[in-house]
Amino acid sequence: MGITGTRSIGRILYGLAFTVALPVTLVLWARSLDRQFDLPAYQSITGGAILTALGVLIWITGVVQIIRRGHGLPMNAFPPARFVSSGIYHVIAHPIYFGWVVACAGVSWTTGSASGLWIVTPVVALACAALVYGFERPDLRRRFGSEAASFRPWLSLPPDDERPPTFAERFSFMFVVLAPWLLAYTAVKELGVPPDAFDIRLDAEKNWPVLLWTVPIYVSAYLMVPLAAFLVPTRAALRRMAEQAVAATVVLSIIYLTVPVIAPFRPFDPAGPLGWVLALDQKYANPPVAAWPAFHVVWAAFVAGALSRRSRGWALVGWIWAAAVAVSCVTTGMHAVADIPAAMAFVLLLWHPVRAWRATLDAAERLANSWHAWRLGPIRIINHGIYPGLAALVGVGGMVALAGPDAWPGVMMLATFALVGAALWAQWADAATTVQRPFGYYGAVVGGCLGTIASGAFGQPTAIILAAAATMSPWIQALGRLRCLVQGCCHGAPVDPRFGIRVANEHSRVVSLSHLSGQSIHPTQVYSIAGNIAIGVLLLRLWNLQAPIWFISGAYLVLAGLARFVEEGHRGEPQTRQWLGMPIYQALSIASVFAGMALTSLGGPSAPPPSTLADVRLLSTALAAGVVYWFAMGVDFPESTRRFARLSG
Repeated sequence: MGITGTRSIGRILYGLAFTVALPVTLVLWARSLDRQFDLPAYQSITGGAILTALGVLIWITGVVQIIRRGHGLPMNAFPPARFVSSGIYHVIAHPIYFGWVVACAGVSWTTGSASGLWIVTPVVALACAALVYGFERPDLRRRFGSEAASFRPWLSLPPDDERPPTFAERFSFMFVVLAPWLLAYTAVKELGVPPDAFDIRLDAEKNWPVLLWTVPIYVSAYLMVPLAAFLVPTRAALRRMAEQAVAATVVLSIIYLTVPVIAPFRPFDPAGPLGWVLALDQKYANPPVAAWPAFHVVWAAFVAGALSRRSRGWALVGWIWAAAVAVSCVTTGMHAVADIPAAMAFVLLLWHPVRAWRATLDAAERLANSWHAWRLGPIRIINHGIYPGLAALVGVGGMVALAGPDAWPGVMMLATFALVGAALWAQWADAATTVQRPFGYYGAVVGGCLGTIASGAFGQPTAIILAAAATMSPWIQALGRLRCLVQGCCHGAPVDPRFGIRVANEHSRVVSLSHLSGQSIHPTQVYSIAGNIAIGVLLLRLWNLQAPIWFISGAYLVLAGLARFVEEGHRGEPQTRQWLGMPIYQALSIASVFAGMALTSLGGPSAPPPSTLADVRLLSTALAAGVVYWFAMGVDFPESTRRFARLSG
């Protein structure tokens, strides 16, 4: 069979995978999850069918225009010859993925599948985003250069310049910023009050009167937020408000999902028009979740900041209005007092997301150039060993706390096998001529699983230990990535200096192996830390809600796989093996996602309540693991040529 025949078969298989195998898999996955969870279910055959048809129409339009205008197929493995920026692509950058997500939501609504709506559809959306940011976007810029890099569809953030925004740019704010915020906020509300929710109000404020005359101030935010997009004087001001809102939507949505705080509305007499308005607001704002921190205050501050760009007069009026909105949150009884300072703290944190990100990168750059070592005869103690030691201490301690003190032998076996697996894996996948003791993440995963299975022979609760390991793994990796920064492993590919870090320490692998000294590179370790913190928070919340243990283990593999896929798309290590046109770790990330989906379908018993941290078995196991990992990843013998002797050059 010639190359042409092989490519034709490849196209057919690729098409069948996305149009037949994947939809069938998602339907089966949703059905299995529906049997496990009691999530809010919504069904409308008419509404769902319309939404599904809309998604399919958008999807088909994107496919047809890629074929006609791109002279190729919408397949990343067999990409089109031309870059398409007209038609529906002029409106939205990725209509095929957008339509696919809309169709998933539509099918879930049509069939009344709660898991399809609350789990499968969000995972599909995350997977599409991972595919875009981890593969397709870098690939487009590599193949089409400035044509792809400068492309800006209608539904995107405006350029960062001082020209007035066009009407289209102002109007797109509604879809790019407000619609996702509204969707996220409504979703949290629809999930309802969690079983472990607690009232954050002070006893004294529960009986404070509701001041109806402040209702117009409170509800004015509903008008001012969209109106602000048409009042900001420059594209830079509009873009900054959009960046602030997007960052706040992501961060606060995670907080709303993981911190079980409620602020019940204070009772009042709904007499008169203002009483009717407040009653209506309470009806649609019920249940009283997603209140801490108050997004009302966050929005008001962002709007005031954007309007301040017009003039000092606008700034004065804007900030007085924002302060009044903050006060009205309490006087109308819609929020607790504690919701307000918490919101102000996040306003300060997210006030300038780009500067905050740059400050984070500057700190990462200082850490990346901090390699230092001490000699004790033939022994070298490297400063980065403290991070894996701390990661093991926290991770193993957390695992024993979650699985129970009696599970400490199994956890110790898991930690030992994970370390051995990581070392052996890296010898095959990542070994370099000047580094004799590298470690690999996927080897740790395989080794840890084998160690846990082996512990079952000694009566250890393997499923619970694996779930505990999955819950603590994001925290282990987040701390461990600090070592990667110092050592220079897992580093990024070259990038625009505005978005990268520079490493010049001669002991860093960025310099000694990749020869990228002084060049700006993607801070991929920072990407990994951010992703793992988000995943870790969500998994701890699942454990506290006593979710099925196999679901927790599977959720980790799904989310970690998606995050690693994106990270890998920006890494730049020359020794990484390639497979099927992508780094082998991206292929493993995809396998991780599907393995996780399978595990989540198993269900299993509920996660047990965490035990106390003040247990001698927990503390001694965690301390022992910390010392072993510190030695393995921070102490070496630089003059030796034996395998596993040297950590870095």
